[in-house]
Amino acid sequence: MIGSVGIGYILDFSFKSRRTRGLVGVGIVAVLGTVIWAGGLANQLNYSFDKPPNRLDFKRCGSDFAGPFVLYCSYGLLDAMFQCLVYWVIGALADTSETLSRYAGFYKGVQSAGAAVAWQVGKKKIPLLNQLIVNWVLTTLSYPLLAVLIYKAVKDTDGSKPAEDDDTASGLPPPASMKDGYKELENSITTEKNGLSTWQSLALNFYSLSTSCSSYTGNKSSIGRNLN
Repeated sequence: MIGSVGIGYILDFSFKSRRTRGLVGVGIVAVLGTVIWAGGLANQLNYSFDKPPNRLDFKRCGSDFAGPFVLYCSYGLLDAMFQCLVYWVIGALADTSETLSRYAGFYKGVQSAGAAVAWQVGKKKIPLLNQLIVNWVLTTLSYPLLAVLIYKAVKDTDGSKPAEDDDTASGLPPPASMKDGYKELENSITTEKNGLSTWQSLALNFYSLSTSCSSYTGNKSSIGRNLN
């Protein structure tokens, strides 16, 4: 929560330019991510599949427990910040819910494919150090790619032209207000205008309203199976 709220504030309110906010957000996540992965590497060098770590109990281990515990929480912090950053970039690429739902679906599809592969990586006993290095390299490569994407595709909001809403962009009429909807429903029993009945107009309005609904979910990765 702390990570997502913090990076969210930076991405939404830190600078006037939306592009600048995105680039600063990528820089912060990149620096923090590099530090956390470096801490993970230092911890990973102490154990492997063939040399498992000693199980730690926070009630008895004291300072020995503190390091892995902070690292575990840091990975959660980085995951929340990275997810928030990616969703912010996706949201800044388009203004219509139809396009954004496709972007989000593609992102979650790739993410789910990676999660599916991760199970086999663990089953095949791929060295833990190799897993960490691959994850670190892939994450590090994503930072400049995100920065280029923000620089090329994210535009600052132009206040001279009002943004086109989803219903106008889709070619469908905007949904009627609740009050107008009741009036149309009452008048539809006896009235039709220009060959298009009020019932048909209401159907189009409700369809337009229903197509604007979407939801997103996030995943959270974790480490530290040696912690009780």
